[in-house]
Amino acid sequence: MLGSTRIDGFYRGKEMNRIQKKVIHSGLIMHHLETGIDGPKLVITANIHGDECIGFAVVVALLERLPSLLKKGEVVLYPSLNPTGLRRMMRAYPEDGKDLNRLFPGDSQGTASQRHVHTIWSSIETYKPDLLFDIHTDSPLSIPYVILDRKVSSKVTDETLEEMEQLAKKSGLTVVWEYRTPDYRRYRLEKSLSGAALNRLGIPSLTLEVGPRRFMDQNAVEIATDAILSMMSAKKMLKESIQSKHTPVSGVWYRGNGPIAHHAGVFVPSVSAGDRVERNQLLGKIYSPTGAELEEIRSHFPALVLSFPAQCWVRELQSCSTLALGVHPAL
Repeated sequence: MLGSTRIDGFYRGKEMNRIQKKVIHSGLIMHHLETGIDGPKLVITANIHGDECIGFAVVVALLERLPSLLKKGEVVLYPSLNPTGLRRMMRAYPEDGKDLNRLFPGDSQGTASQRHVHTIWSSIETYKPDLLFDIHTDSPLSIPYVILDRKVSSKVTDETLEEMEQLAKKSGLTVVWEYRTPDYRRYRLEKSLSGAALNRLGIPSLTLEVGPRRFMDQNAVEIATDAILSMMSAKKMLKESIQSKHTPVSGVWYRGNGPIAHHAGVFVPSVSAGDRVERNQLLGKIYSPTGAELEEIRSHFPALVLSFPAQCWVRELQSCSTLALGVHPAL
């Protein structure tokens, strides 16, 4: 029982909307909230990477609040797209070690992970969504941000991209377009869930990167929950107006890799996530276990620091940060 809302069947009380729980397969659960009033159909997903558990708690919070708050439309929520990975605290799909978020739309006759992704995709497609929000986490040393995917399909209109950006700005999170198109394709991000939703279904899709991996952070849960409710409020889906209290870094950015380490060692940052840095500015230094300085890490361009690695030890050729560039390139 979550508050006064049953999530194991149906409930309709005073000013409450219907909520249905459905077991899809292998612990994969979906919750469907309906108002009976025409409006946007929103899909909210979480925990496709098993060690990213903030989104699970966000979905739980939404299940408590939305039955009495939703005014029109429908919301379909998936607390965990990788429940086995969640139990084992594994990013990848435990059965074959693959990253589920590079396999959409999946394959019903493929590997274990491809079949699992196909099941997820088929379930989502059933609801013919108008919007999709996918909740992820980054690092303990990161700022909250929202990612917009690249157009690599003729199904995506300029109006969809504009709606996506305007909606992202309502989240209260720092707005970051994905890597430039060549890198976007190289990293197979069109096969991520949000990338597939945008480029295969032609709907606005946003990836929220909020909080750390592997443990719960109540502040991060609240920031992500408020971001989603703020965007739903902007779509007139809620009975009351809600605006995120979080203050983003202003501007529109696009994601890029930071400089790589040429030595393995302990990385000690000189700046913080959320700082703006100039070209050639010192980001940090790498030290040997004896304390000897091995290397300075400097930014190759003016940028916003989105995050640093979750662990202090960096490997040779590992990126030492995720940076965002403040130039809005052609889409």
